[in-house]
Amino acid sequence: MSEKRNKIISEKEKYIYNTYLRVHRSKQNKPFKYRRDFSKFDETEHFVYIKRLGNFFNKFNHINIDKFFGAPYGLYPDDNSIYDLRFYASPRAIKVYSLYLKSLDQSDPDSEHHIQYVKDSLLYIYKYCLDKNINVNEYINEKSGDIPTFILHLRDRYISIYSVIGIDTFDLIMHRIPNDRLNFTVGENFISQLDNFRTQYKMSTKLKTITEKGIKQINKLLLTAKSS
Repeated sequence: MSEKRNKIISEKEKYIYNTYLRVHRSKQNKPFKYRRDFSKFDETEHFVYIKRLGNFFNKFNHINIDKFFGAPYGLYPDDNSIYDLRFYASPRAIKVYSLYLKSLDQSDPDSEHHIQYVKDSLLYIYKYCLDKNINVNEYINEKSGDIPTFILHLRDRYISIYSVIGIDTFDLIMHRIPNDRLNFTVGENFISQLDNFRTQYKMSTKLKTITEKGIKQINKLLLTAKSS
């Protein structure tokens, strides 16, 4: 019975495989079709790697699956290498993903990546506040243990630093948290990068406006939801 259960592929594992397939084929400029029939998938060489990746993404569910598969191509754009499932199921793929995210973090705040990331972050904040029946100011002051909840959201990349850096009380709250605690939670060198993020935010021509308007809109929507 357990052997049969191990051969079953979940809907999430199907999604993982088809995402890999799309990225893998697209990066070779080849057409692709999503796999629909997984009845004999356990007989293929891909099965064991998809199972490993399924466990990995379940354990670290904040990892963006699309970005994970696109990471080596984004990090090494001039390299003609093609990356298979064996690579993605290896520790090296995790390292590459981490390096790719760091490179994205350092990109122009008005880039397509950051604009979309901020939009997604604002939506996440709105849904979180709606669920908790709180406003943005209460959100940024909310704590999980000894640290603000939004810091954990930054750590897990649910939100972008640019989605909260423009909130009025952001700097005040950050100054209350020991630097070593922030670096330990969010990542090494977070504090040393924070001034650069502030500068980039203030100098942006698009992102700053999107963030400020987004925060106002969130509070407006939350107020409407609260009064209805």
